[in-house]
Parts: sequence; C-alpha cells; structure tokens
Amino acid sequence: METEEISKKKGKGKLMIIILLVIILILISVVGYFLVTGKQISDITKAFESHEEYTVLLDEFVVNLRSENGTKNYLKVEVALMYTDDKQTKTIDKNVNKIRDVIIRNMRSKTSGEIDGENTATIKKELIGDINSELKGNIIKDVYFANMIIQ
Repeated sequence: METEEISKKKGKGKLMIIILLVIILILISVVGYFLVTGKQISDITKAFESHEEYTVLLDEFVVNLRSENGTKNYLKVEVALMYTDDKQTKTIDKNVNKIRDVIIRNMRSKTSGEIDGENTATIKKELIGDINSELKGNIIKDVYFANMIIQ
C-alpha cells in the first residue's frame, strides 16, 4: 500500500516538473522574441486595443455632375464620415464646411458613368485622401454613402 502512495507521489512530482519546464520554455521564448525583434510589450498590447468607431452624418448634397455627351445629371447623396479618435470630433465639427466643399468639388468632377457600384470604392478612397489632406491629418478612416440617387 505504501509503494502505491510513493509511486503516486513520484508521478505527481514528474507531472509538476514537466509543467514547470513548459512554463519556463514559454517564458524563455517570449523573452527571446522581444530581444530578437526589438519589440516592447507595449507594441504587442497596442495590437489588441480595440478602436471604437465614430461617425458623423453630413447634411445631404445635391450637385450637378460633370456633363457626359451633353447630358445633365444630378447627384443627391448623403455621406457619413467614420473616424476612430473621439478627440477629433471637435476638429470635424469646426471644419464641416471645408469637408462639405471637398465632397462637392470631388463629386462635381465625376460623370454619372463614373459613379456606379464598381467605382464607389475608388471614390471613397479619393474622398478620404482629399478630406484628410484638407484637415492636415489622418483623421477620416472611411466614408459611407448612406443614400445616393443619380438623375
């Protein structure tokens, strides 16, 4: 009976040694990773931070589109801007007229044929770049078309 207890204790001791060795190997691997890559723990934690998204819906736009073959087309669109830094809300609010001007200029330069489902991704990228250029920073992360009608 005593030999069974002794063998159980030895088995538990071996298991504890194995667990301890695995933990030590993991710690050595993590420390080695940071030493080799030069990264810091703060770099890793930044990757896991969640960024909240904020949107601001601008008033609707009605613009004349660039003439195509002598036709006159109008665009009615509602645009929402997405940004991730809540501190930028004031910047966007202060510059809403500049932002609207950028959007109007951009949309008026398009023809009705250029504003179709396949080109909206390109138009969004242009708007993001133009708006961020006007705001002198990388504030706007995405543009959403909440409503769009071409006549």
